[in-house]
Amino acid sequence: MQLLIAEAAALEHNGYWEQALAVRESAIASGGSLDMNALTALQLDRVRLLLRLDRPGDAQAALADIGGFLTAEHTRRHTLLRAQAALTLSQPDAAVEAMKDYVNSDSPAWAVVSLEIARTLQRAGRGAEAIEWAERALGGMLPFQDRLRAIHLAGTELDISGESERALVRYDELLRLSPWRDDQAAALSRIGILQRGAGNIDAATEAWSTLVSDYREFSESSEALSFLLDAGVDVDQLTIGLIRFEEELWVEARQAMLNVLGGSDDVSDRVAGEFYIAAIHQANGDLASAALGYVAVINRDATDPLSAEASMRLADFAVADGDQITAEEHWHRVMLEHPGHSRAAEAARRWASLAVARGQWSEAAQRFRDAANAGADYWGDVVQQELLYWAALMNREAGDLEAAADLAEKVVEIDPVGYYGLRALELLEQDDHDTLQISLEEWLTRLTGESVPSSTALANLSEWQAARDLRLGGFDSAADRMLSLLVDTLSNDPWSLVHAAETLAAQGEYTASAQAAAQVLILFGLNWTEAPPDLLRLAYPQPWPDVMALYAASEGVDPLLLWSLIRRESLYDTDAQGLAGEVGLTQVIPLTGSDIAAGLGIEYQHSDLARPELAIRFGAWYLARQLEGFSNEPVMALAAYNAGPGNAARWETEAVLGGPDGFLSALDFSSTRRYVHYVIKVLAVYEALERSEQAQ
Repeated sequence: MQLLIAEAAALEHNGYWEQALAVRESAIASGGSLDMNALTALQLDRVRLLLRLDRPGDAQAALADIGGFLTAEHTRRHTLLRAQAALTLSQPDAAVEAMKDYVNSDSPAWAVVSLEIARTLQRAGRGAEAIEWAERALGGMLPFQDRLRAIHLAGTELDISGESERALVRYDELLRLSPWRDDQAAALSRIGILQRGAGNIDAATEAWSTLVSDYREFSESSEALSFLLDAGVDVDQLTIGLIRFEEELWVEARQAMLNVLGGSDDVSDRVAGEFYIAAIHQANGDLASAALGYVAVINRDATDPLSAEASMRLADFAVADGDQITAEEHWHRVMLEHPGHSRAAEAARRWASLAVARGQWSEAAQRFRDAANAGADYWGDVVQQELLYWAALMNREAGDLEAAADLAEKVVEIDPVGYYGLRALELLEQDDHDTLQISLEEWLTRLTGESVPSSTALANLSEWQAARDLRLGGFDSAADRMLSLLVDTLSNDPWSLVHAAETLAAQGEYTASAQAAAQVLILFGLNWTEAPPDLLRLAYPQPWPDVMALYAASEGVDPLLLWSLIRRESLYDTDAQGLAGEVGLTQVIPLTGSDIAAGLGIEYQHSDLARPELAIRFGAWYLARQLEGFSNEPVMALAAYNAGPGNAARWETEAVLGGPDGFLSALDFSSTRRYVHYVIKVLAVYEALERSEQAQ
């Protein structure tokens, strides 16, 4: 019986859910040798699996057959599974009653479940009750995201119900606590409207004025502007023009900017008026008028930041016209005169790369060095490394191997484990980094001065108890958030973090385990080469090894590369979901999933990618196709995986130099560039761990 139970757990863990269900049902049918406690646990495991298989009706029927609970944990778990089944079947009343049973028994995750009750009631149109439960949730232990959700829900429903004073309290709280600008803009908008309704015109004006000055990219700023104008508030023409520009109301935006040019004595205001009139011409396809306008911007005040943006746009026009010399002049000017501008590093890259395109290796080497010097105080270590690395490459192409080596060593000094630090090591033909050969216990003892102190017992932490209830009860997303809160709680205690990472890994909670282990390195300000292998194996785990071995081998993909990709895509979270419909460990989108399924000759439901077995299989197949299409070069294949093979083919064509370096320099999606850097850096850690294991 124990072997059957273990087999079922392993099958479920790997994503073979139908097989796991069959084994579990077989164990239940012949479970005479089990005590009631173990049998009940097995039956509840079966219910949770039925829910994962999208069989909520069967789950409800199975729950009805379970009775005579011997432990409080089984009672709580039964209650949450009952709620989850009802939610899936769109039975809000039954779900709310089940969740109330959980909360009223003073269970560990009562605050999180109270919020779930509030959200369910809100969806059912029962706002007054939703307010009560959201505010009840705020009195307990909530992860930060859930606290913001509860505040937002309470504020919205209080607003709808006409309880303006209480709503204002919640909106002020949201404005104060939320780090996200869309929350802040929404809160300011409602604060303004409610204050106006209460007759507090000055307070309303203050909220709306903040909106139009600081949040003009949000739609709320347009509404706030209308309120201010209707109230007779004097709004400056530049603000009006900027908001109308964001709305793409070109006629109104142009008129406001003309008013700025005709009525403002402030040079920066007049530069802005000139710039946005030119930008309106550009948006309308009148590039000749736009170019004249951008030149006027530069002539009016060459030091203004908008002058730098004008130069960048003029450079783009020149490139489109085949006039590289003019483009070069604009990029060089931005690099030297506006090093603090957000696009200055881009200008530097493009200016230096023109010499590469012409095959002027020595000139290119000097340009990259000049660019690195110009941006030394502005662009950060990664850009600095990139520019110096390219200077080293160009010196190598020019035959100056000594200069190339000197520059490559500088790159390594800046960040030995950064992407360009790793590339520079390869250029220097030096050995790859290895892990620190020391036991984890001795390493911690040396760093802390303590010898194995008593760590916080995970089972005693309320965050762990709540997360366990939520996980076993089928509320997986909430469980993930609670585990993140657990790691935050321990974030300043290295011994407890390590203990938590080990325990979480043993429980299959790889995301939280990796976060806890990584936090230890952050706490001491160390990189991975300064950490022992045992800690790195927690921070960079290799879960689902049998599934990975099967599909990586069948597709000819390096499993370490695929694990590195999984870390970036989902941080080992099997239920991860993205904004574009990405699902699972390898974050496959629906359209790509259909293509992969066709290539594999199988049928599937997109939600099935929450299964590790399917996610790894799909990820391996798709990554293999990208490797085949791009010369088996990981950098190119990863870019294709992230941004699509069409974009990757374009970058390969546009590259001024062959190989991964030239390809990456042509890559014009900053998010994809960061993606490739991250995965390659993680791959270096996995490879170092493999070398360590082989050495042992």
